[in-house]
Amino acid sequence: MVEEGGVVVGTLPLALAAAVCEKGAEFLCLTMDQVPAEMSGQALSAEDMDNLNATVTPMAVQAVDVTPSSNVICVTRHAGAQEWLARQGITAEVRKHLTLVDISHAPKGTTFIGVLPPAMVAEITANGHQFIALDINVPRELFKVEMTADMMEELGAKLQGYKVAKYGYQAVVANIYDHDGYNTDEGNICHTFDQAEKEIEGLKGKGDSIEETLGGVIRIRIPENF
Repeated sequence: MVEEGGVVVGTLPLALAAAVCEKGAEFLCLTMDQVPAEMSGQALSAEDMDNLNATVTPMAVQAVDVTPSSNVICVTRHAGAQEWLARQGITAEVRKHLTLVDISHAPKGTTFIGVLPPAMVAEITANGHQFIALDINVPRELFKVEMTADMMEELGAKLQGYKVAKYGYQAVVANIYDHDGYNTDEGNICHTFDQAEKEIEGLKGKGDSIEETLGGVIRIRIPENF
C-alpha cells in the first residue's frame, strides 16, 4: 500500500500514477528510448536501460473531467479500439503513432485519445491540449490478443481524462537576511515573518510543496503547466 510521503518508481498506467499522487506519494516516472521490437516483453538489464537512455523524472498525474474538443486525434493501431470509440459517439482522426512534433503542431486545445506513457501525456498537457486515456484492465493472458470492441466492453473499458506535468523548481521565498524579513529571488520583500508565512502557505494551497530548506533558502517545487 502506498502511503503519504512514499516514493513509487516505474512506468505506471496513468490510473495508478494518479492514485499514487492523490495519496500524497511521489511518482518518479521511468522513461527511456523506444524499446526495440526484439526486446519487447523481455526483462531489461541495467546495461540495456543505460543504452536506452533511461531516466527518472518526478511527475504529477491528476485525473480530470474532459469533454472532447472539435479536433480529436485517436492514437491506436487497433481496429477494435477504433470501433469501440465510434460506439461512444466519438469521431476522431486515427494515427498509429504520435511524435513530439505532432503534438507541438496540433491546433491548440486538440484532444488526444489513446494509451500513452506519462511522459508523452506531459507534453500534451504542456502544449495546451487535452488527453483522454482509454482505461482498460487487460488480464495477462490477453496481453498479446487483438482486442475487439465487444471484448473491450466486457472488460469494462472507459474513457478518463488526465493531466500530467513534470516537476520544476521555483525559488519563491529565499535568503533570510534578518530576524523579521525575507528576500525573494524576484526582489520582493516580505517585511514580516507573518507575510512570509502567508506567501508560503498560499503556494502550498495550490498543491505545491516545499522541496527543501537549507541554510535559510527555501525552494518551492511546482508542477509545470499544471
